Amino acid sequence: MDSTAARSALEDLLARHPHEAAMAASILNDLATTTTALEPFSSRDKIVIFGSARITKHSPTYEAVRSLARRFAADGFVIITGGGPGVMSAGLEGAGSGNALGIAIQLPFESPADITGVPVVMQQRFFTRKLALVRRGRGFIILPGGFGTLDETFEVLTLLQTGKKSPCPVVLYDPTNSGFFDPLYSLVSHAAAGGFIAPDDAALCSLASTEDEAVREVRSFWSNYVSFSLDGAHGCISTSRPVDPIHLTGLDVSFPQFAPFTLDSSKQRLSFRFERRNYGPLRRLINVVNSTL
Repeated sequence: MDSTAARSALEDLLARHPHEAAMAASILNDLATTTTALEPFSSRDKIVIFGSARITKHSPTYEAVRSLARRFAADGFVIITGGGPGVMSAGLEGAGSGNALGIAIQLPFESPADITGVPVVMQQRFFTRKLALVRRGRGFIILPGGFGTLDETFEVLTLLQTGKKSPCPVVLYDPTNSGFFDPLYSLVSHAAAGGFIAPDDAALCSLASTEDEAVREVRSFWSNYVSFSLDGAHGCISTSRPVDPIHLTGLDVSFPQFAPFTLDSSKQRLSFRFERRNYGPLRRLINVVNSTL
């Protein structure tokens, strides 16, 4: 069905189902609102911070998130959060005016963050809000939280696992060493043992208990890696600086599912066989490429 026929079919459907038309209009309004809000930051990389709305401003976690966001903003990143209280507010406050955006959800029991100079836009639906938060993120910092935080965490991991989102760092950050993420890692291990996910899928995220560890994980990921692209049955990693071929010795053994490897003449493009499902091993390969500096 071409675009004209699809539009005509959609218009006919909405005409016969006015409630669906109203819902479609509100979805488009949500998408338009976040697109407009993100436009001033279009040229800058973005770090998304997820976490509990229930922590107080006096908690160690609040200060840890505020400090981390301030540090990422100093690196040039824009900080995006869910625009509510708790972890979300801490991230916006730390990044400050000109470096942060909140994308909040309309809830009867929760007020949006109120940080001087930091815009917060409202969404009617969780899925449009989550799309706006996840779509442009170049890195994700996930703090302990409830159902919403866990939903966002597994959404990001699912998109990375299936190749629906380009590789990027996901850091599970537990600044108080509470052990919050231990059950999650146990669940992932059980899922891998049962054959429900690949063992390498655990590489899609990393654990940090200090600010330095969280910052280092993001900086390391983008230290040389630029992008991943697909060319037929091959995957290609592009780098910002040439990779010394000697450092790639043994890749055929370490990553047999990707062999053979080819480094182009500029030494800034590594090509390999890719079956479009091995995104966990791809994440490990990116770490190897970055370690060759």
